[in-house]
Parts: sequence; C-alpha cells; structure tokens
Amino acid sequence: MADIPMIGQMSITDEHKLVPFKTKMKKILDILRDNPTTAVILHDKKMKIIGVITAEDIDAAVEGGKKVKKLAPEDVMLTNILEVPSDVPVDRALEVIARDGPDAVIVRHNDGEFAGYFSVEDYHQAKDMLAQQQERTQTFNQNAQNFGGRVEDLQSQMGEEEEEEEDLSYIPAAMRDLPLSPQMKSSFKAQAEGGKKAGPPAGRPRGPPGQVTQSEPEPEPVTPAPTGPARGGPSRPGSGPPQRPASGDVTSTAADDGEMDDVGGHLMVEN
Repeated sequence: MADIPMIGQMSITDEHKLVPFKTKMKKILDILRDNPTTAVILHDKKMKIIGVITAEDIDAAVEGGKKVKKLAPEDVMLTNILEVPSDVPVDRALEVIARDGPDAVIVRHNDGEFAGYFSVEDYHQAKDMLAQQQERTQTFNQNAQNFGGRVEDLQSQMGEEEEEEEDLSYIPAAMRDLPLSPQMKSSFKAQAEGGKKAGPPAGRPRGPPGQVTQSEPEPEPVTPAPTGPARGGPSRPGSGPPQRPASGDVTSTAADDGEMDDVGGHLMVEN
C-alpha cells in the first residue's frame, strides 16, 4: 500500500530515557515521578538493551506487596524486548509486534546504532494511521471504479453521436471533405430539409394511384381573321367611315327571288 511510512519515521525519539544498567533505583524513580508517561531504558556498556521500566511496572510491583525502597531495577524491568530496523514499514512492524507480543520495541539504524523507542502510544497511533490509510485507499479505488464506468458511458455516447454525424448526405458532394463549421452544416441541412418539404414541381394533376388519367386535348390553332374589310369598316382603304342611315330608315330592298342585297356594300339584310 502506498504512502506508508517506515517505523523509523515515527516519533520514536521521545517518551523514553536511556540510562546505564547500574543506575540506582532512586534515580529511576525520580525520572518516572517527573515524567510518568516516559520509559526508562537500561543498557550495558555496549549499548545492548537490558530492560525497560515504566511507572505502571512500579505500581504493579507495589500492588504485589513489594516495598518501593527495597526495589531493584531487575525486580521490575521488562526483558521481553523486540528490536526492529528503522527501515521496516510500519504495517510490517505492527504485524511482527502483534505476532510476537513483546514488552517493549526498540528501533535501531542499519548500522546497529540505537534509533528510538516505539512506545505503546506510538503503536496505537500507527494502527489508527493504517486504518485511515486503508479507508482512503478503498474510497479512492471505489471512486476510480465509478469514474471508469462513467468514462465508458461517455465514450459510448460519443461513439453513438459520431455514428449519427457520419450521415453527411445533405452536404454537397464537393464540400464533404472540407472542414465545415457547425453553422454551415446546419445551413446545408436546413436547405436539404426545405427542399424535401417543398415536394416535386407543379405539373399536370395526377389521379389516384392505379387510375389512368387522360391527357388534356391540345388547344386548336386559332384561324387568323380575314384581311378584307371589317364589318362596319370602310369599303376600301382611304374611303373613311360609312355614313350611317338615320334611325328607323332602312335603305334596303329585297329582290323577288329572296337573295341578299348589299346595302351600301356593308350590311346584308335579308328580306
């Protein structure tokens, strides 16, 4: 798991007092009286850790019936000591501590020098830190999984939109390979849809499907009017308009054989 510190990066330089093994019990009691939460670590001349004494150990011995003034360091010190390198990850160190159950944990550098004391409080802080780290990791993995699902959905939607946009039949063939703007595409599409709605050009009406319609007859040619004198017009060019007879005076005669006579060369009157 990422971002897990080494045990040497924890606060292992406090909460302890390193003293020689031959230190008098009175001085050890003075140290614990001034700092009840500290631990007195006893070592020999070669800096080998002999034992650890805490205020709880003194109280346990007194409750067991021993006199404080008669106590010796070896009567109360803890000797089940676990030493770990400073470059061990905290989660691995906690596994070893939980497995071996030591009375105290001493941390050393790779060269063997004393690095610090991993106290009970440090142990609980490390456990809380790992629990929070695991919770953050689980949350991150869950968010990443959910985000991955959303990305797949978006990619699927984008793929569908791209497939729909591939239909460019409404764009003139000569311009389909050009980088057209969305506005130009919309304009071409609107023109194409407008042409479809307009329908075919107006022509001869068609009957219902299946019914044969008769073609309209072609119009007959108009015969031009005769070029002779028009009725009521002059009898010859330049002669002017004819003199109209007075109202009620009919100057016409009828032959006995019933033929039409030309009266004045303009009006034919039947007897």
